Amino acid sequence: MWRLWISLWLQLLSRCHVAGNVLPVVKKSHFDAPVVDILWLGKDREIVMLYTERGTLHRSSDQAGTFEETKLHSGQRQVHVVRLLMSPNSSFIALAVGNRLETFATDDAGLSWHEIHHPNAIRLSFMFHPNRPEWALLSAWTEDCRDARPGSPCTHQLLVTRDLGRTALESVSRHVVQFSWGRGDFTDRIYFTHFRDKNTRQPMLSRWMESVDFVSTDDFGKHVTTHVPRGNKFVVSEQFTLVAQCLDPQSQNVQLMVRKHSTANRDQPFEKAFIPTNLAEKSYTVLDASEGFVLLHVNHGEGLGNVYVSDDTGTRYVLSLQHNIGVNGRAAFEKVSNLKGIYFANVWAAKNATGIEALPSSFAKSGWLEHGDYQLGEGSTMSQAEQSIRYLKARPSPTAEISSRRLALRNTSVSVHSLISFNAGGAWSTLKAPSSDSEGQPISCGNGCSLHLHDMTFQEHFVPFYSYDKAVGIIMAAGNVGQRLSYKAE
Repeated sequence: MWRLWISLWLQLLSRCHVAGNVLPVVKKSHFDAPVVDILWLGKDREIVMLYTERGTLHRSSDQAGTFEETKLHSGQRQVHVVRLLMSPNSSFIALAVGNRLETFATDDAGLSWHEIHHPNAIRLSFMFHPNRPEWALLSAWTEDCRDARPGSPCTHQLLVTRDLGRTALESVSRHVVQFSWGRGDFTDRIYFTHFRDKNTRQPMLSRWMESVDFVSTDDFGKHVTTHVPRGNKFVVSEQFTLVAQCLDPQSQNVQLMVRKHSTANRDQPFEKAFIPTNLAEKSYTVLDASEGFVLLHVNHGEGLGNVYVSDDTGTRYVLSLQHNIGVNGRAAFEKVSNLKGIYFANVWAAKNATGIEALPSSFAKSGWLEHGDYQLGEGSTMSQAEQSIRYLKARPSPTAEISSRRLALRNTSVSVHSLISFNAGGAWSTLKAPSSDSEGQPISCGNGCSLHLHDMTFQEHFVPFYSYDKAVGIIMAAGNVGQRLSYKAE
């Protein structure tokens, strides 16, 4: 039997006075397999729901003191749970998803469950409404989309429920690419991108296309308004909606269309973003849009990615940082979540007598840096830290790709440097090296020595940069002191 030790340090410390040397209680429970995920539900988060690798669901109503197995059935078949999801608006509402995409919901913290009946599908997505606990969007790739049935009428359906799936789901649209609830005064609005032609098999959006539009509906699909023709992907933040519009499907160039949310004019038109460069724009990554402006990574192709900062309208940008690394749809850029205006980034650079210089054009055109496959949007959240960015095209295996990058790094003068900004991208500087290492030994590495940290673009052997909003001023990361970032595992 597998054992789970659940320590209630945080809850106990918040509810009792520490007296003398009395320690918080640690309780032990036994399960049939390792625990995969845990949810704390109920009014005071005293109810625990968890599932194991064998798909068994367990519930405790006494702060994890004792557990009872919860069995869910779809027809006569017991459900093998593979995911739990809690509503952001109610600690009583949660979802359980089975390995055959059976979907169950509870509104009483797991006491009772009902099945949400949806179309037969090979892939499901679920998005709770930002304010209304029982409203949600659900999308389903139909079974016709299996590779074994290439001529079948494949479609990605978008559906909505306003009662947590107790009654039949309402259809919003078909041939959908991406979808999201609105923000602010637009929370009941549904934004989505879709293929105009719904009479053929829906293709995958593996490149920018002219046949996709960015639209919205305020009445669950009865009436649809087109905002950006050829708008393929989008991001919705608290203050801005940003859309990548296809300019030329042959060259794969795009432009960014932006609208700032306004209560005075709910349907003001989108404006083209002015990005001060003659370089082509291949794709975008929204790094941050939570502080009244937009911080944007623009992929210019041939391995070039620059960071730009907008004004308060989100439409006019200035260059903040050149040659920011971009790999597999993620930029080597992090926001310190507990302090405003502090950002960390890794850049491609070459060392010479004058310090850090630009990425050599011969290296940029060598091929292995050409990653035009990351696109704007999909999760439709405000920043990369909230996993708003996804990438599209199939890639080589991560191990092979990382190995090729390491080989290229060893065979060129180009290196990776870590930089930090304390004024929202206005100026960047190296990170000051510590005076001693983790064992207390003094560090001495000569002139040009600084601290370099790993980011989320290379995670084979190193944990990425991490900060937490409840731990002000504390950052955790793996890295090294020296002239450049090291990729040695030791």
